[in-house]
Amino acid sequence: MPINSTKSRDSFVADKSVGMAERLLIYVFVLAGAPSAIGVLVTAKPLFRFGDVTGKQQRRHAEYIIIGPLASFAYAVTLSYLVRWVLTVLV
Repeated sequence: MPINSTKSRDSFVADKSVGMAERLLIYVFVLAGAPSAIGVLVTAKPLFRFGDVTGKQQRRHAEYIIIGPLASFAYAVTLSYLVRWVLTVLV
C-alpha cells in the first residue's frame, strides 16, 4: 500500500516488519514439518485487520487487507517448500 497522508511512515514500516515476521514464521513452520500452523496466520490476520474497515467507501482497503496477506503467504509457502525440496535433494 503506498504511503499517503492517512498512513504514517512509522505505520508503513511496522506493517512491513510484521509481514516479514509472518513470512519468517511460515518458513519455520514448513521446515519444521508443521504446515498446519500456517492456518493460524492465514485466519488471524485478516480477521484482526478487517475490524478496522467499515462502510462501502473502504471496500478497496478491505480487499487489500484480505488479498495482500494471502499473496504474501502464498509467496512464503511456495518459497519455503522450494527450499525444503532443495534441502532434501542435496542432503
